[in-house]
Amino acid sequence: MFFKNLFLNAAPVTEAVETVVETMAETTDVLAESAFTFNPANFISNMYYMGVGMLAIFVVIAVIIGMVYALDVLVKAFTVKLPKKQ
Repeated sequence: MFFKNLFLNAAPVTEAVETVVETMAETTDVLAESAFTFNPANFISNMYYMGVGMLAIFVVIAVIIGMVYALDVLVKAFTVKLPKKQ
């Protein structure tokens, strides 16, 4: 029943689709004007933040490596060594 009414009353659906398409076109125009522009000066000024982020990643990786190494040393120190069978 729903589909029958949908096809019989197609004019409101067509208007709604046209409105959605127009809205999407306007949104795309706004995005194209603002978000997709390349300004080399902004790229250079944001290099600082990229460097800080990379440094933070390096520090976190170094801490993880240090913790794994310390855990390895502790496990080897407290491992009970069994005599070899001959």
